[in-house]
Amino acid sequence: MRGCRGCLLGVLMIPMLCCGLGFCGLAYAYFNAPEPPVAEEFVARADEALQFEAAFIRPGTSGQNFTVVFNERQASSWMQYEVEKRQDDIRVPLKNVQVGLENDVIRVYGELGSVAMPLDVSIKPETDGGKLSLTVIEAHLGSLKVPKAVLDMIAAHMDEWLGEAFERLGRYASSNISIQDGFFVMNGTLR
Repeated sequence: MRGCRGCLLGVLMIPMLCCGLGFCGLAYAYFNAPEPPVAEEFVARADEALQFEAAFIRPGTSGQNFTVVFNERQASSWMQYEVEKRQDDIRVPLKNVQVGLENDVIRVYGELGSVAMPLDVSIKPETDGGKLSLTVIEAHLGSLKVPKAVLDMIAAHMDEWLGEAFERLGRYASSNISIQDGFFVMNGTLR
């Protein structure tokens, strides 16, 4: 009989210990996650989202130079509204979406699911043959790095969403991109 008590104790304790360790791991990832780039309590505004969209409307003729300029609040408001429009296509609810613009990197932040686990994605935009290309540098779920397979899925979504905004320019050749102090600036020529 004594041996059975040890087995029973082991059968109960091992799952409890695993659950406890899993909870501690999630808590560590959550509490050591990066801060949102714009504000803890950011509220998207329709006028800022429209200002973001207006930055890409460039009537003009071939050969004419253009400049696209937007700031973090405008990009964050636009991105939040885009996520809300596409919520049926996203398997995990995403909220408090924000966009940071610093040191030539676009940082997209959002909170996943009902526990609001922070997802933080760093994107490096570059000009490639006159076209904008986006490279996802890294992504974190809480404080944990996201695996490559998930990184590729995130990159596809970012290309689709941000690519749609840049398509409004029509045919263009980008000459340079600067991302500093909360502003994105891209210069180029309409084709």
